[in-house]
Amino acid sequence: MDESLSDGRGGCGAAQEPAVVLATGVPRSGTTMLGELAVRYLHVAAINEGDFEIWLMNQAPSPATPLSNDRLDEVIQGLVSHPFFEIVFDGVLSGGRERPSNDEIVAGLRRRLSEATTSGIARATLWIAADHLGCPLAGHEDPHMHAVLADVLAFYPGARLIHIVRDPRDVACSVLRFPWGANSAVIAARDWERDVRRARAIGASMGDRYIEVRYEDLLQQPDTTMRRLMAFVGNVREHAVAHYVRETARNPRRDNFGNWRRDLSAQQLAGVESIAHDLMTELGYAPDLPRSRRSRWRESLWQLHHRLIQVGQILSGRLQSNGKARFIKNPERSPSERELVE
Repeated sequence: MDESLSDGRGGCGAAQEPAVVLATGVPRSGTTMLGELAVRYLHVAAINEGDFEIWLMNQAPSPATPLSNDRLDEVIQGLVSHPFFEIVFDGVLSGGRERPSNDEIVAGLRRRLSEATTSGIARATLWIAADHLGCPLAGHEDPHMHAVLADVLAFYPGARLIHIVRDPRDVACSVLRFPWGANSAVIAARDWERDVRRARAIGASMGDRYIEVRYEDLLQQPDTTMRRLMAFVGNVREHAVAHYVRETARNPRRDNFGNWRRDLSAQQLAGVESIAHDLMTELGYAPDLPRSRRSRWRESLWQLHHRLIQVGQILSGRLQSNGKARFIKNPERSPSERELVE
């Protein structure tokens, strides 16, 4: 049996647990990098992706709804087959240890359970992962959370939220390469503007439990940005800050911004900036073009184009029926080998 399922804080109540730390952003905003930094530098077990909270949303009317013993068993038994546990126990995070059986995972969840609700199950799930990684703080990183952020936060009372943002022009360049994302710069910009505004509004209601960092600042201002993140979770360590600064200096991707100047056509650039101009300016991203009128009619045409292409990708098997990429269990790098990635 995996020892991480049997030791640690088994059975402690929610009031005794440190707040869960969530990390998210629009897809292709640097969420993977943020999750890896959270584990290595913030001591937060921010497991990379595996959106089990979205699955849990369909298992009860609300995260706080009490579950009967039978229903609790059904939900836990259903959850253990979720890809999240493959990420935790079958990949490089496993540390070479044998994967625990589903029965052992169920037993571990029950030991960690503080209340018979889907909220209690979600917190128990993250604490199992934290124990496994040896991290004092439980957390989760997933860009899919960004679109349903208010619903995810309902699972974690008192949670702290790290929101990473990135220049929408570079987000568009990146997301256009993937079948699951927007297939036009206009739709990429619309999704970025809508989702970032919504996340910032949620963050404003969270007070000091919310922090916003720019992807570019993690690369260009590693000292001050890492200090902010460490202070946010309560563990500033000078030697770790210095190590991150050195790592960034030798990271071949430290200049991974401004790619839009090379990769976006003039038409694509105009489309992105016509939609995202105001929010870009708020976040410190200087628009390249004068402010222009946003065309809702044009957005509607591009949205129809996007839907038609997406349906074709679903029918061809490239996407799941919900439009998401198919889960591929292929974590190629060990935590000690990882460099900063996009």
